[in-house]
Amino acid sequence: MDTNLKIALITVFCALSGIITFATVAIVFS
Repeated sequence: MDTNLKIALITVFCALSGIITFATVAIVFS
């Protein structure tokens, strides 16, 4: 697999995980 593609996928996955985590925390503590 291309290194740049792997880095891009990891970045997107981390970003989505962060957004989901933030949304969950916001809902729980709202």
